[in-house]
Amino acid sequence: MHDPVGYYAVYNDSYEPLCTDCAIVWANRYGLDLDEAGVAAAVDAGYEAYAADCRDPEAMAAIGLEPAELVIAGEVIEHLDPDRLPSLERSVFGHARPGAVIVTTPNSEFNVRYPNLAAGALRHPDHRFEWTRAEFGAWASRVATAYGYAVSFRPVGDVDPDLGPSTQLALFTRGDTVARNRAAEVTG
Repeated sequence: MHDPVGYYAVYNDSYEPLCTDCAIVWANRYGLDLDEAGVAAAVDAGYEAYAADCRDPEAMAAIGLEPAELVIAGEVIEHLDPDRLPSLERSVFGHARPGAVIVTTPNSEFNVRYPNLAAGALRHPDHRFEWTRAEFGAWASRVATAYGYAVSFRPVGDVDPDLGPSTQLALFTRGDTVARNRAAEVTG
């Protein structure tokens, strides 16, 4: 089962860590996850959460939520098979079209700094891949161009001068000034 605090920090009415160096306060927050037990735990803890596949437009429509102005995929994409990424891209950037999207993912270059992680190993057994900064940058730039977003990159966590940050963050924004400003509040 997922830790509801780690996955659902965006629903709280106070500053709660979303990832190592991120926090968010929002007026209308809700969470989505495929793990029904994790969603049930979040609901039991007082959060608004739904079990749904955000890659499925029909599932999203069935929930009947207002369109999101910000979508946060914190440490999510590396859990998807690479051939499922286009479906996520279409659902989030093509169908939902929020004003801003924040995506974080491990920086595989930093993995050599973890003494208990074998060379070439992934940080979590459920990770399907982990990208270098160049790979993440290429993916994010392609997605931004394809769907009409601007993208900028920010470090999360410790930053090694040669290897970069432990976690990498891409901030996608489109023309909505309010969404851009709120996303900037979250990412610093």
